[in-house]
Amino acid sequence: MRTILNALVIFALANLFAALGFVGWLGLNDRLSIDRVKRVGEMFSETVTGEQKRLGAEAEERAALLQASDQVDDADLVPVETSELLRRSIEANELKRQELERLHREVEDLKATLQRERDDVDRGRQVLEAERAAFDAERAKIREIEGSAQFEKALAVLKNLKPDKAWEMLTATLAEGEDGMTRTVEFLNALPDRQRAKVLGECIDDDSALAAALLDRLRTRGLEAPPIGGGDIEPGG
Repeated sequence: MRTILNALVIFALANLFAALGFVGWLGLNDRLSIDRVKRVGEMFSETVTGEQKRLGAEAEERAALLQASDQVDDADLVPVETSELLRRSIEANELKRQELERLHREVEDLKATLQRERDDVDRGRQVLEAERAAFDAERAKIREIEGSAQFEKALAVLKNLKPDKAWEMLTATLAEGEDGMTRTVEFLNALPDRQRAKVLGECIDDDSALAAALLDRLRTRGLEAPPIGGGDIEPGG
């Protein structure tokens, strides 16, 4: 009896040492960890029937989630009706047409603005050319008057007249119209400054508006009009 007991003890110790050796071998070969030991313990803590129920419930939950996902995808893929597609196409085309019309109006407005500005420039150029031509014609007329022997003779007589008599002579010249006005301005321009001032003073007493017009013509001619009301120096001296 004692021999059988000793044999059982020796067998148990041999199995224990073998188990410890196997565990040591697993640890040395990186095949055993605390987490793995815990998982093995958890696996054996659950009965086979309990595991089957849990796996079945998890499978049903995954199937339900998959079905819900498929339904959402199917809802996104529902085809749009032909009438809705046609309506959307018509609206898009209408928006494009309105945009093209707006761009066309802006281009036409820009063209009209450019044309108006071009016309204004052309009119301004024509006015400038007309004024230049009139100025050149006036200057030519003045040169002709100043260079004529008749003008020199009349100027010599005018210089020897008193202011009132000189103004009477110029009044007769003014009666000849625009040419008379031009010659009168040239006579006044050719007179000495103080004599011209006295003659214009006579003009002011007679017709202040005419005097203003003569002064303006003198300024237009490029001369500074002399002050009116100078000294009492007699003409010709």
